[in-house]
Amino acid sequence: MVAPSGLKRQNVRWVIAYDADRVARNSAQILEHPISQNAFCYLLDHRPSEVPPFLRPVAQTGRFKLFRVLNP
Repeated sequence: MVAPSGLKRQNVRWVIAYDADRVARNSAQILEHPISQNAFCYLLDHRPSEVPPFLRPVAQTGRFKLFRVLNP
């Protein structure tokens, strides 16, 4: 899970979600480790209404979802 303190420390203001299957596949290749179906990319892409309260959905297209990071 993503911690709000880590996002704040890195000064992250926006999170963009993309096709979770593609993100997981590419991440698995880079990390040389399989990605769990519980990975955060799946939550952002498939269940945006269940994201942590410090992420507010603000826009969506057929391909992307945009979340604003709120101050924890």
